[in-house]
Amino acid sequence: MPGPIATVSVFLDAVQADARVGLHPEEKLAPQPLELDVALHLDATAGDIRAGGYLDYDGYCNWLAGRLAQEPHTDLLEQLCLRLAEQTFQAFPAVRAITLRAHKAKLRGRARRMGIALSLDRDLLALQPPVPADRNHATLGETS
Repeated sequence: MPGPIATVSVFLDAVQADARVGLHPEEKLAPQPLELDVALHLDATAGDIRAGGYLDYDGYCNWLAGRLAQEPHTDLLEQLCLRLAEQTFQAFPAVRAITLRAHKAKLRGRARRMGIALSLDRDLLALQPPVPADRNHATLGETS
């Protein structure tokens, strides 16, 4: 049986959902609107492509909004996006890699949008040891 010949990237731009996220006291009071851009990368064979794909885009958007509604408060967008990526890999086995861009809809400072982008590969994520809970607020690249 031939293996994958291509990577199909499904993109979903400006998915809107509410989430409990943020470090500021006012952000901990209630969910706030988020906007996410998602790219789901799937390995595909010629037969997969000829058959017309195998990921329900609307279904994923609804699943994502449902996950965000169920998530407990999270201080950082990075933490929230990591959990969403891990949950995507569990719920959608065909997804090999994911890129999530997330920003809070509320304007802050001088920027029109502030947010993060996170790209993860399923196989590389499986090789990572868990991060201790006391490292949640460490600066990227910081060592203990």
